[in-house]
Amino acid sequence: MLAVSLLAFIRVAMAAPVSKNAQVAVMDLGIHSGACSSSIANSDYGAIGTEYIISHLVDRKIYIVMDKEFVRDRIREQGLNMTGLIDPDTAVKLGKNLHTQYLLYGNVNDITVSDTGTSVGGNISGGMQVNTVKAHIILRMLDVKTGCIVAAAKGEGRSRSTKTEVGSDKLGMVSIGVRQVPQVSVLNALESGV
Repeated sequence: MLAVSLLAFIRVAMAAPVSKNAQVAVMDLGIHSGACSSSIANSDYGAIGTEYIISHLVDRKIYIVMDKEFVRDRIREQGLNMTGLIDPDTAVKLGKNLHTQYLLYGNVNDITVSDTGTSVGGNISGGMQVNTVKAHIILRMLDVKTGCIVAAAKGEGRSRSTKTEVGSDKLGMVSIGVRQVPQVSVLNALESGV
């Protein structure tokens, strides 16, 4: 929500170069090679992030957001790429075909996990581990008539999950929480970043 909120603020702060109710086509977010930590399950985080962006834009009623499947169909008809960076010539061609004023595109720059925790030993032992997932997203809004970027925003989202263990040699260990980074933590970080 951070990056989408910044784009909304930019529209207001810049004396409205992007008019309210402007028609916007949202492209799938690209993902840089190696952007995801090896401890994160592989998933299409670009498409998932795009869905979050569309949802937030529609909820805020700032722009008229084109249907994603309609946009995809038109892109396929033209043999164009829908993710990541878009060159100005392709944007103008795509904008004319879609009859839209602006394209919103960007990338998931990275999704990382950091682990912190502590443990104690002895007759009774235990510990706690905290996994923090961070997602960094960059968004740009491009005017399809001029090929110029009229707004840009950077968002960072975070999500945490924990695992607590307590026990003894005689009784064994009891674990509460998750051993690995859950998918929901990654999705929460991604959503709060857009």
